[in-house]
Amino acid sequence: MRICAFVLIALVAIAAAQQDTYTDDQKNQALECMQRIGEPCQSGNNEVKEACQDEVDQLDQCFDQCIDDNKETTNNIIGCVQLNCKSENNNAQTFFDQKTACMAILEENPSSKDEKKIDLDQENINNTETP
Repeated sequence: MRICAFVLIALVAIAAAQQDTYTDDQKNQALECMQRIGEPCQSGNNEVKEACQDEVDQLDQCFDQCIDDNKETTNNIIGCVQLNCKSENNNAQTFFDQKTACMAILEENPSSKDEKKIDLDQENINNTETP
């Protein structure tokens, strides 16, 4: 549940920051990706789990800061996260890297604002034009 909440908050924050919208398909792909990852910090004793969760929380704070600092594009946010949000805890870092990869789905599938459209009236269907 915590994962889904993170994705929804991130989607809202990024969309609001960019004044851009993502398609339902893009949102669903990102959410499905996050659900496949599962919950972080499930192995080890309670002390190990708590330490891991503390690291995940710090990485989430770093992610939030990247959103605040890089409101131009999803790509800038993801670049900031990959450069600045690091942990010595392998479990926390692996989880966070997977989570960031799921957010990259939004950049891989451009929103309607930046999307190239196929001009179906042309004889050559490979011709594209930017709206």
